[in-house]
Amino acid sequence: MVARFANRILRKTSHHRPGDKLILVAEDNTDDYTLLEKAYFRTGLPYPFRRAMNGLEVIAWLQRLGPYGDRRLFPPPDLLMLDLEMPGMGGFEVLEWIHRSVWWSKLPVAVLSRSNLATDREKARAFGARAFCTKTHGMKQTEDMLVNICHDWLGCLQAA
Repeated sequence: MVARFANRILRKTSHHRPGDKLILVAEDNTDDYTLLEKAYFRTGLPYPFRRAMNGLEVIAWLQRLGPYGDRRLFPPPDLLMLDLEMPGMGGFEVLEWIHRSVWWSKLPVAVLSRSNLATDREKARAFGARAFCTKTHGMKQTEDMLVNICHDWLGCLQAA
């Protein structure tokens, strides 16, 4: 099952060159991911990004399990954009796992959620999320969100 997901990721994601900073996007909703992908390419940001469909894939990627063990194909991310509501393992469980990890506790995580609840924001921050962004259906707002996250956590000052 993990191999099937890994093959799908390789077919549908942007190219990664050694030395590039990588954004891993954990998003199960195709419409939300498509908007994010279109906005990302419209901004011209210089960093490639790859998709994980759920929290289990994120953990497998970070732990180098199964096909994710090949770091040439699945390099460690420099930033994780994390949806909270995903099947299998949700965003809060991923945040908790990262927060407790010796190796990954410093990974910047930006939560992307439809939730406006203060309790969700507080819980995400308690588990180490560096940013909490409310998802939008607007292209311009999504582009601005991406540029701001990349600026804050990858040092990308402007689009390429």
